[in-house]
Amino acid sequence: MLFFCNNRRGGLTLLELLLAVVILAGGLAGIVRAYMKCLDARQAARDHSLMVLLAQNMLARELESARESGLVPGERRGQFGAPDEKFAWHVRAIAPGNTAPGVLEVACINENHPLKKDFVLTAYVNP
Repeated sequence: MLFFCNNRRGGLTLLELLLAVVILAGGLAGIVRAYMKCLDARQAARDHSLMVLLAQNMLARELESARESGLVPGERRGQFGAPDEKFAWHVRAIAPGNTAPGVLEVACINENHPLKKDFVLTAYVNP
């Protein structure tokens, strides 16, 4: 007859507990990293949407000015006011030719982005 000596009580050993903590910490680190990427993507989407709205607003004002006093060729740059100080604008106007319409280009640039992301709208203006 064989006898087994089992002095082990029910429960976890320290090694099993350590392994479980390491696995749990790795999983939580992955979740936190994914959450941070989601926050970054949300901020980028918000900035892009705001750049689109700012560029549309600027283009509407420039088109209204071109209708009232004619398209003045040249370039202008500036910064949007509070709360949109991190965005700059650039307007470029090309006078119409004999057969070509005038071009009005409005760019909105995110100055805080490492790549200076921008959004450009172009409108063609008939004389």
